[in-house]
Amino acid sequence: MLFSGWVPGDRVIDLGADGLSRSEGKDWGGYGLNSAVWRRVCDTATAAGKTLTVDLFASSSNNKCQCFHSFHHTQGTEGADAFDRLSWAHSKCPCGQTHSEYVYVFPPMDLLLPTWLRLERDRAAGIAIVPMSPAAPWWTIMKCGLISKTQTFAGTSLTIPDGSAKIKAHDKLTKLEFAIVEFDFSKTLSPNKNPPT
Repeated sequence: MLFSGWVPGDRVIDLGADGLSRSEGKDWGGYGLNSAVWRRVCDTATAAGKTLTVDLFASSSNNKCQCFHSFHHTQGTEGADAFDRLSWAHSKCPCGQTHSEYVYVFPPMDLLLPTWLRLERDRAAGIAIVPMSPAAPWWTIMKCGLISKTQTFAGTSLTIPDGSAKIKAHDKLTKLEFAIVEFDFSKTLSPNKNPPT
């Protein structure tokens, strides 16, 4: 599926698109949430009667679930690339049974569109952290899977890895607004039902 949309150039830089070729490029491997926002994520899962089972975009220093995928192979990771995983909605465990997953998703900015396309394709459910960007092409896909209202928080609640003075000095993400998004693409919305906002 192809989507088109216009985003101002300074917003593209703020969102980290093409970050590796820009002077202010960032390594998303270590970004995370402070304890207060993470508590809100956990409370959202608990209110839904769910437990987060896999962190799709993490590192060994910031993974939020025992099972996680990282950009590079690292100790404890289930895999180096979440997109290589057969399904984001189910997994086969060593016991031989297939289990449903309730995923935690905090993807790099340049992977937001492919992430939401994959979540929709796999009919996955879970909680995501996204920048508030209603004009972005992935926003419409995300809204189709929403099952509760988004909870917003300031980018100042993001945690930045220790030893990243250059990132901290030039970081623009703290100026953005983010949202906690609860989604479930396994539920089909009726044509007359509007998703929550």
